[in-house]
Amino acid sequence: MKHLIFRIPLLLTMLLVSTIVIADDGAVVEEFSPEPPIYKSFEMRATTGMMYHKYAGPSYKKLSDNIPFVGIGTTLNFGLFSIDGYAQHSDKGKDGSFFIGSRGAINEDAKFYRDDYAITVGYKIGEPIFSFLPKSLNNLSFLRNFSVLAGYKWSETNIDVTQITLESADLTRTEIHFKTTGPFAGSGYIQPLGNHNMGMYVAYGKLTGDYSFSAFSGDQVVPTGQPDVISSTEAIRYGISLNGLLTKLPMGKFTYRLSLDGYDYTMDVESDKLDNFFVEEKVYSLNASLNWAFD
Repeated sequence: MKHLIFRIPLLLTMLLVSTIVIADDGAVVEEFSPEPPIYKSFEMRATTGMMYHKYAGPSYKKLSDNIPFVGIGTTLNFGLFSIDGYAQHSDKGKDGSFFIGSRGAINEDAKFYRDDYAITVGYKIGEPIFSFLPKSLNNLSFLRNFSVLAGYKWSETNIDVTQITLESADLTRTEIHFKTTGPFAGSGYIQPLGNHNMGMYVAYGKLTGDYSFSAFSGDQVVPTGQPDVISSTEAIRYGISLNGLLTKLPMGKFTYRLSLDGYDYTMDVESDKLDNFFVEEKVYSLNASLNWAFD
């Protein structure tokens, strides 16, 4: 089993997800109270952005493109806890190649897209911990801004590849479906910057995968044998975000959020047809969201 390695993307790096929420609602940060009141707030958000998505697997060594995406999410805050749900869908990425194979010159075109879903529970640990410290340590007020989080994420990559042999005009097509699921847990920190907040987090997850491959020659299905088995892998993910208040409304407020995300992972393929093969994905993204919060 290969271990997932998470890197800060070339842009920089982030929200599972998955989206991961750590009570980052964009409000102006005021002086903290040792015993914050129990309150409720509800938030809805629309997200868009651009991701760099790269896939490598047993049949195709590299498919990559810069792909726009959209997402929606909602967060419920009560006291020191928050519950968040998020869904994201990308546009279709495109890649292709031209090469000389055993059948002659081959033109290959690929289209692929990715879906992500996440449920996250957050808890602000800073206030309870800070309440036990003596007043002489008031200069350590940054301890109030720490949170812990846990949740579950799902993702799916769908790939459709068409190959045309130019000399014979033979057409073959393959479909690949690659899914990953698993729990995660981590911690986060929010640093107030005037009317804005900068958030940072790190999370650890355990992913399991499901890989399926179908081949077609013309209208005929090509047998591929038994389904392949994907080994589980560990996941470490971290990132950075900036959010703040845009305007207050008679009912609620509008806030913004910008984040930089990136992660990659590798899973071994245990196959009766292939040896020493694996599936690898890299997803680096820049996200922008508009949030409406009611409290």
